[in-house]
Amino acid sequence: MSHGVRLLCVFSLALWVAACGGTTVSPQVELPSSSPGDTLTLAAATHQITLLVHFWERAYAGSRWRDVENTFTGTSDGVSLVSQMIRWQRERIHQLQIVPTFVQHQSANQYVATLRFADDPRAVPAYRIYVFGFHGTQPRVLGSTTGLKGSNFDNVRWSITRSAHFVVFHSPYEVQGADRQYLADLEYERTQVEHEFGVKLPAQASYHLYPNTTLMARLTGNTCGSSSDNVGCTDPYTRPPSIQTSLWPTYHEPIHVYQLAFEPPPTRSAVLVAPLFIAEGMAVALEDRQADPRLSDYCSTLIYIPLDDCARISVGQTRPIDLLTDRGFKRSDPGNAYALGGSFVKYLMLKYGYRPFAKFYYKLAAQPSDTLEDYNAATYGIYHLSTPQLVQAWQHQLCASGCS
Repeated sequence: MSHGVRLLCVFSLALWVAACGGTTVSPQVELPSSSPGDTLTLAAATHQITLLVHFWERAYAGSRWRDVENTFTGTSDGVSLVSQMIRWQRERIHQLQIVPTFVQHQSANQYVATLRFADDPRAVPAYRIYVFGFHGTQPRVLGSTTGLKGSNFDNVRWSITRSAHFVVFHSPYEVQGADRQYLADLEYERTQVEHEFGVKLPAQASYHLYPNTTLMARLTGNTCGSSSDNVGCTDPYTRPPSIQTSLWPTYHEPIHVYQLAFEPPPTRSAVLVAPLFIAEGMAVALEDRQADPRLSDYCSTLIYIPLDDCARISVGQTRPIDLLTDRGFKRSDPGNAYALGGSFVKYLMLKYGYRPFAKFYYKLAAQPSDTLEDYNAATYGIYHLSTPQLVQAWQHQLCASGCS
């Protein structure tokens, strides 16, 4: 359908479950003893930070939140981490693993460390960047940092890392250690999309990675990150296409760049795009290193939750047929709209194939609008069924074992 330049954003979906157990408080934290005169090498500081985060892991397992807070010199950062840990427990994340991916000496007895918080390797991890101060060999968290300064993303002094098809703008404390491996995963996802759909993708994309959504909102003028669950945005029509995100890695946003290869060429006055239900649904369905709809991590937090699991909940709260138009999609709860769009696209890809879906996407984008008549022109042309028939068949399969 004809459309002006459209910014495509992703909203995270948190699947809340009942909290597990109560909270116990330990009044005193026991950390390794130290002497004020000790000096540390980078390797020794890394080791001590590793011991501290292992201490956090044990405190997390025992819900000893005061123990975690007492390793911070200030209140706000400790409370913030504990609040997040409590949310993770409610989401039944039991095997929290915390690892320093990068440590850098900052000044006398101060080090900056990027920490990765993970559980299931199929889910995207979370990161936090802290400044650690040492009294001898004993570390404490002095505060958090981003390493980025500026009034908007154009005048920030970014660190830049390049791969074959991405230019990644990032904090000096990210994409520097073990998390650098995800560049190869983004390249692999790109290769899979190109191969499965038989399309030629844009040669390059710029990828702005923010340590948190608050900073992303400020540096993009609230264009992206205006709410805590708005974790990424893409403008595929800049040169090169531009991704803004607070997730590392995100396998969702690059799909919006690749959709350029699925759309008719733009005209002088407008671009031709698929309706959001299909465009965002495609990005949700392929939100995985292997671009495999069966492995989409859209519903995941630190543990992997299959896409259809949350779609079964969403279908009881939102009628999928109401999401076909962009107006209906935008008026619905974002979590429900994205999950249902992703599940429907997954169904089309797995039942009829990737390349027929590419033809469907192109034909739908070429329609003048996003009415049911426009959808039917595309579904009859490719799948020989009406859109309501396809939606009904998908819902029947989705809810075969029951829906909420």
